[in-house]
Amino acid sequence: MKKNCLQCVRHWAGLFVWCVLALSSTVQAKLGIEYQTPLGNPDGAVADPASRKKYLIQRDQFAISYNDAKRQANWVSWSYSLCDDGPVKRTDAWAVEEMLPPKFSKIGTASFGPGWDRGHMCPSADRRSSRDDNRRTFRMSNVIPQASQNNRRVWSNFENYSRSLAANGDEVLVITGPAQFTGERLANKMAIPSSLWKIVVQIPDAASPTPANERITEDARVIAILTPNVNTGLGPWQNYITSIEEIEKVTGLDFLTDIDPSVATYLKNVVDTGRGPNTPTVVTTFEPVLGAPGTTVNISGYNFGDSPEVWFNGAAAPVTAVGSNNLTVTVPEDATSGPITITGPDGTDTSHEDFTVSDTGDTPHPGMAVATRTRGADKLLAVTGGTRNVRHHVPWSRLRTDPPAL
Repeated sequence: MKKNCLQCVRHWAGLFVWCVLALSSTVQAKLGIEYQTPLGNPDGAVADPASRKKYLIQRDQFAISYNDAKRQANWVSWSYSLCDDGPVKRTDAWAVEEMLPPKFSKIGTASFGPGWDRGHMCPSADRRSSRDDNRRTFRMSNVIPQASQNNRRVWSNFENYSRSLAANGDEVLVITGPAQFTGERLANKMAIPSSLWKIVVQIPDAASPTPANERITEDARVIAILTPNVNTGLGPWQNYITSIEEIEKVTGLDFLTDIDPSVATYLKNVVDTGRGPNTPTVVTTFEPVLGAPGTTVNISGYNFGDSPEVWFNGAAAPVTAVGSNNLTVTVPEDATSGPITITGPDGTDTSHEDFTVSDTGDTPHPGMAVATRTRGADKLLAVTGGTRNVRHHVPWSRLRTDPPAL
């Protein structure tokens, strides 16, 4: 009896807080199409019936990239604030997705059979400010074949934790989906994923009029998990923490495309501790991108520390100047073309791009053009300098075959 009374008190206390916030002009539920893809459109989904494997569904409650071949979402994205957690109870309003084009396969509402749950991607509990908002989460496009124990233990616990991040007025940005399909299918022809992933980004001030993607900085907390879609041998969600970069490798998706590229590169490398983010060493850019031994190279990134170690494709490089997020190094005599690797106080990172070691005669000088390339934008090359001192953007692949005229 005492336990039930305590639960009742907590429920009504929480409801009172919600009502006060909901009536406040400073905090609002994150509902509206404009709020639902703050972490980008990672596969370029479009609302075109010809795009059967990446069909975009945009609702006020969440956005979906739907894959007709797999008969489920590639990803589901939304934003959450404390005011989304209203007084509405779970509606269980399972319904066929009406926003799919006529020739798409539409999954019925029947249960998936023993061992499988109709697993929500955007949870019912994230949309409780109105009955209509909650009902939308029961559209079958928002559902995947999820192992029951994964859904009810690991996934549910992480959902609860994610909502708790909004307790102090913060905004919680979420994107999630299935991965690693093996060819198995349910009786209704839905493909069965062997893993599930989720990315949560916590940023301050859910009441801010500034769009969420513009408020994401390197100080944002990022939690990424990749869990096996199984019913046995599961641990707590903290056991499955990984990085956005690792999820990109598994899924082929490209996240954080609508934020500052350097910040995106850094956040993609963060591996949360379960209590708060770590501070990984990350290489974002370097310039120039080619030069002979002895060339000075400026490297930008994050958390290099006081005594970083730098290698050019395995050859140790002398560091001549150190800042927390900037280094000046010299290309070593035994360097060969390849990536730059830096070890700092919280780990090691290797550049996505290669540094090209050239002959002595190719070393850039004030009268020559200098090429630079930014990590995360490796299809663009900036060429500056030369006698005309102009700036060009050309495909990186043209550097050797068709250099721009300066």
